Amino acid sequence: GFPQHDLNEIHGSWFDPSNPVIPMSGELRGDLYEWLRREEESADLVIAMGTSLSGMNADRMVRTASEKYVEEGIGLGSVIIGFQMTKLDHITTLRIYARIDEVMLLLAIELGINVPIQRYRLEIPDECKVEDHVYIVPYNEDGDLVEDGQSMHWDLREGAKLRLTGGPGEGFTGKVLTSPYDPRSSAYTVQFPNVDKE
Repeated sequence: GFPQHDLNEIHGSWFDPSNPVIPMSGELRGDLYEWLRREEESADLVIAMGTSLSGMNADRMVRTASEKYVEEGIGLGSVIIGFQMTKLDHITTLRIYARIDEVMLLLAIELGINVPIQRYRLEIPDECKVEDHVYIVPYNEDGDLVEDGQSMHWDLREGAKLRLTGGPGEGFTGKVLTSPYDPRSSAYTVQFPNVDKE
């Protein structure tokens, strides 16, 4: 995958405690904002995929590249890929309404890049399987990794209740909406917070 240290998650990350998600009214981290501004000024082409471009600070990447191309003839502008219309569609160089995976596969073929198209399969050791969608994991109920041989059952069957133990949603309870039919698949849908009345 892409190196984590090269990703500017300007609006925060669900998975990085040092960079919590910033609400629309929040303040961006100064170092990440300066990095964004440097990239904004130097970019010749910006590709935006799967975003609504709904007014977040990062939208400036698309806007600036587009305006430099349209108004000054500098660079190549921007490409927006996704199904949802955006406020910047009118100034983009290329607008593609399609699935991102399909566009990227076609681009890879055009560039002669061999991309394996085998679906990812989650491999779980047999000794960690209790039954379909129930696993033994080396964590406690507080979400802490334990190394003393302790473990707990992680129930991901449809309807199972879960609780977030960290991050911005800490304490939210949720439930598994769908489990994959094939136990080796990794596609689970979980709703947080759980809006069902108990």
